[in-house]
Formats: sequence, structure tokens, C-alpha cells
Amino acid sequence: MLSVRAESCIRCGKCVRVCPSKIFTQPASGGEIGLQGIGSCIVCGHCVAVCPTGSVEHGDFPPQKVHPVDRELLPSPEQVMLLCKARRSNRAFTAKPVPEETLDRILEAAHRAPTASNLQRVAFTLVTDPEKTARDQRVYCRRIRFDSQKTRKSAAEAGAETDCAAAIRLRAAF
Repeated sequence: MLSVRAESCIRCGKCVRVCPSKIFTQPASGGEIGLQGIGSCIVCGHCVAVCPTGSVEHGDFPPQKVHPVDRELLPSPEQVMLLCKARRSNRAFTAKPVPEETLDRILEAAHRAPTASNLQRVAFTLVTDPEKTARDQRVYCRRIRFDSQKTRKSAAEAGAETDCAAAIRLRAAF
């Protein structure tokens, strides 16, 4: 179900501008908002999130699922760039367990990551048992070595120079 409540809509056109499927229409600035091709909705929720009056109603985004955002709390573009520049991969691990609250926050962030067409066909397996983690690490390392050997062999057959680090980088890129 997708609709626009005409009695509360201020006709700002924000829903028209953000809909990637072009479902919302507005013939002229300030004109009435219309709907077309509702079946092509990719269920992204942008229309609901951007509506300043809550006039856009979407069956997959009931009011309790839509969280208003205080834009004053968001980082500036410069702060986001600084974060990107300061990001580092962590390869120094400790045996200290990660608190459950932290794991929950990490999983929530992962769940909110974008997916193709917002299909959300992802699943996460959280392993906290140290023995299972060590086993999984050994399996993963063997897999990386196997994949990097395959990559080196394929590159060598194609006449390209390779090294193990480049093979791993290539594998990580896909």
C-alpha cells in the first residue's frame, strides 16, 4: 500500500525528487502529488523519510519503523571525509571478549547497510566462542591462500606478473 494523504500534504515535492522509481508525480511546482506505477516501488522508504508532514503512507514503513533524524546531529561532509581518511584495518586482536552491547550495535549498523534494490537478502553469523573463532580463522586463511594461488596461476597463464599481496588485494576487491 502506498498513498499520499492530500489533506495533510503541503505539496513540497520532496517525495517526487527522492523516489528512484519515479512513482511520485507533480505536474507543476506546488501542484498535487500523484502516483504512478506503484508496482515498481523498490521499498527504499525514502518517500516516507523525507515527507515533512508524514503524509506519505507506505505499508512497508509504518510510523513505528520510521525514525526521524535530527540533521543537526549528523556529521559535516568534512567530518565524514576525515573519518574516511583516518580509517584503518585492525589486524592486532586481543583475547578480551567484545561486550554484547557493542556486538549488537555492530550488527545493527551492518543490517542498515545498503543492499541492491534494498532487497536486504543478508544474514549474519556471530561467533563468540574462542575455539570456534580460531577454527573459522584457520578455514578462512586456508581459503584466502587457495584463492590467491588460483589467482596467481590464472595470472601466470595470462602472462601477467603477480605477487601474493596483489592476489589477496584482487580477491578482496570482489
